[in-house]
Parts: sequence; structure tokens; C-alpha cells
Amino acid sequence: MTQISIVREFSITSMKGGYRRALQRPIDCEWDLMTYTDDKIPLVETDLDVLSKAKPSEVNELLSTGASHDDSLDTFGATILAETETIGSSDLLPELAVKLSFTLPTSSYATMAIRELTKTSTSVDCQKALNS
Repeated sequence: MTQISIVREFSITSMKGGYRRALQRPIDCEWDLMTYTDDKIPLVETDLDVLSKAKPSEVNELLSTGASHDDSLDTFGATILAETETIGSSDLLPELAVKLSFTLPTSSYATMAIRELTKTSTSVDCQKALNS
């Protein structure tokens, strides 16, 4: 067995099965800068917040049409936070946050994309430190 045959034996092109891409490019990228003073107050509404405000018939319609979260915000009249609006108490110094919105293909992970954007380590030790 030569070195060339070993390389061919373990080549990506010779592997059977379906594999996801190692790199993906997000589409529909948007970002907003927001300021806040209280880190306990949510900066954006979750899907659950939007659905809990809606009437049951509107929720069924939203789920059946497959409307996106951004569509539901406009439909149900939720307030979209302006870039200069400060959330929380005015007594404290404001902090800066970035709100990201993007679309990834199936089997891609947004958390990994955000870690790449923020240059955050994916090591176990770093993640444990963030969670403690």
C-alpha cells in the first residue's frame, strides 16, 4: 500500500453519505446598534412573546402560513426598537448591544456563526467561564 493509495482511501470525495458544508455564508444580513442600561430587560421580543400577544385565530394563521418572526412583528404591531432608544433606567451608564438578523441554510448553527463574528473561543473552558 503506497502513500497515494492511503490518501485516496481517506479522501473526502470517496466518503459515502451526506455531509454538511464546513463553511456557510449567511444571507439577508442585517444589524442594529442598541443601547441599554438594565441587562435584565429583553432588548427584542421572542417568538413566544409575539404569539402570546396574538389572538388564537391569528396564531393559527401565523403558524399555518409559516411567516417569519420579522413578519409577525409587523403584523401584530410590536414596537421595533430604534437605534438611539435607550432601554432601562437613565441613571446608569448605557451599554452598547448589536442586534443581528440573518438566514442560514439547513443544518447550520447560528451560535457558531455568532462566535465567528465576535471572535469568541469555542473551547470547553471558555464556554464554562461564560456560563458561570
